[in-house]
Amino acid sequence: MQAISSIIQFCQQHVDAAVYQDPLPETKTPPFLYVPTPVISDRPDTTSTYVRMLSLSVKVYHEDSLQAFALADALAFAIANARYLIPLADGDGIPTGEYLRLDGTEFQVTEDGIAQLMLKWRQRYSYERAVSPKVSKFTLEEQVKDHAT
Repeated sequence: MQAISSIIQFCQQHVDAAVYQDPLPETKTPPFLYVPTPVISDRPDTTSTYVRMLSLSVKVYHEDSLQAFALADALAFAIANARYLIPLADGDGIPTGEYLRLDGTEFQVTEDGIAQLMLKWRQRYSYERAVSPKVSKFTLEEQVKDHAT
């Protein structure tokens, strides 16, 4: 998913920590970030579109809770400072010139040495429409009703 890989690239550029996805390696040294798969929900949006709401719970691991919280705070600050815009990158990590706009960030300590940084955003998609043949000829016949009878 392009959005997730772009978020990972943004994290790597703004904090000094390794970033892991599934599977999480057996040996790892704090500080590091763990980026799981997002939670996705969808709903109708307009008559021609629907919207998918995505939530990504980035886990921030460090030596203790205060350092994990500080690292999550630094990452949230970097996101806010960038106007909540994450540059989208292609498969080779090269910026495409497009951006992902986050709806905001939220973070908290969840366990000893672990903070959780929630990132939320929306993506809008058009419904698939059935392709119908176009009308090539239209004939209209008019008649005037005679009220004299």
